[in-house]
Amino acid sequence: MGKSEALTLDRLQAVAQAVAHARLAQRGVWTLNEKRLVQRAGLAQAEEILASIGKEPRELTQAVGRMRELLGLARPQGVKADEVVKPEV
Repeated sequence: MGKSEALTLDRLQAVAQAVAHARLAQRGVWTLNEKRLVQRAGLAQAEEILASIGKEPRELTQAVGRMRELLGLARPQGVKADEVVKPEV
């Protein structure tokens, strides 16, 4: 796994856990153990997205979009968030 894939995977995993904590807290459920946290919050599909993240920029972009849709997160405005940015040579 390359640096881009690892970083994308790490960030998607962190956001899935943050939303899972928020959903459980909203229900009045406090959890210290992150094992099965995402499943308990009803976000098991997030694990499927993480497991099939891919390696190509297109696949990484799709994974970010799928995770955003699952978690109900809006795309930031004015930010090149899901876009593949190629360095100028």
